[in-house]
Parts: sequence; C-alpha cells; structure tokens
Amino acid sequence: MSVPEISPPNVPIPVVEPADTNGYCTVTVSSSSLSDIT
Repeated sequence: MSVPEISPPNVPIPVVEPADTNGYCTVTVSSSSLSDIT
C-alpha cells in the first residue's frame, strides 16, 4: 500500500525486482499508479 503512494513508479519496480513472488503483484499495482498519474 505504501509503494503506490510513493508516486514514482520507477522506485517500486527496482524494489520489487528482488522479490519475484511479490514482484508480479506489485508490478501490476505500479501500472495502475502510472495510469492514475497520467
């Protein structure tokens, strides 16, 4: 929940990379955040 609040989608991506399991879930959330900003 804190990840999407950051704003910059580039930040959560790298943090998630190491976490392959949570990565997929977070990656999807990041995409949604990007659309919101745009």
